[in-house]
Amino acid sequence: MDNLLFEPEFLRKLEHMAFLVKKARSGRYSGQHRSPRKGQSVEFADYRAYTAGDDFRQVDWHAYARLERLFVKLFMEENDLLIHLLVDTSASMGWKEGRKLKLAKEIAGALGYLALVNGEQAGAAALDRGLTRFLPI
Repeated sequence: MDNLLFEPEFLRKLEHMAFLVKKARSGRYSGQHRSPRKGQSVEFADYRAYTAGDDFRQVDWHAYARLERLFVKLFMEENDLLIHLLVDTSASMGWKEGRKLKLAKEIAGALGYLALVNGEQAGAAALDRGLTRFLPI
């Protein structure tokens, strides 16, 4: 248990946190963060005129009853976050018996754990004079 990066109590505290995203971002998979695209979700976004080939299940029949024109409901699409964690492992991180590198690893580990607990995608890389090790997403 001596080589653990975090105490279990700290990890339990991280599980109650989440990333706050100010701007809409596009992700690869469905998730919990707002996307600039319209798609399938619970949150209503807007209407648009029906065009041939649109799914009839998305037609707002109440609007049709009032206006006698077909409109399709648009919903906000929610995507996941893609998080890249880059840790500097160069010689300068060995300052003060490596405390700087240890802190960088702890920060990257905490952010990675937070991402994974919240169902986000996370990858990590160690950088020295170039990419030395990469843990893919």
